[in-house]
Amino acid sequence: MISTLFGDNPIQNGMALADYLRLGDNERHEIINGKLLTQPKATPFIHSAVLQKLFIALYNHTTKNNLGDVYQHANFIATKPDDRHWVTMGREPDLLFYATGRLANYIATTPDNGSRPIELIPDLIIEVLSTTDFYVDIEAKLMSDFQYGVRQAWLINPFHRTAQIHTADSTTIHRFHLTGHLTAPNVLPNFALELSQIWI
Repeated sequence: MISTLFGDNPIQNGMALADYLRLGDNERHEIINGKLLTQPKATPFIHSAVLQKLFIALYNHTTKNNLGDVYQHANFIATKPDDRHWVTMGREPDLLFYATGRLANYIATTPDNGSRPIELIPDLIIEVLSTTDFYVDIEAKLMSDFQYGVRQAWLINPFHRTAQIHTADSTTIHRFHLTGHLTAPNVLPNFALELSQIWI
């Protein structure tokens, strides 16, 4: 597979929402920097196992403390300010989190919320690397996410047992190998997950 972000790609500056919705569910379709990135959805077991452990830890903590909403593979988009039917960015990260009240307010104020991807930028995204990922694509995704308002991103490599914490307001990247704690003090108060608990 060749990265479509840096190859010959006819999609420029986004695409019509109707066309985006017709792309189908057999592959992951994302719009990054106005270009369409298509990736296979098939993933190794190790990816799914680590993702499940992350989701359970986040879901339990956020639910217990009423911090917000966490989802797997939910699609979110950004549209042109003057045209909600033109998608300028579309993402489907492995996990995403919205701080308490944000998603409920979006649903209450968006009558057509059930017929389109979530038009709301998450506070935190988590990507678990798979064999179909290119690092240059992941880096482009993270930079785009931060430009649109994502506050923090975690990048997990289950094959090498490494993790990176990226924040929108800092160029410092916190890197871990085998051990260390995943935290997001400004997004997930009092959350700390020891990496050794997620590896298989």
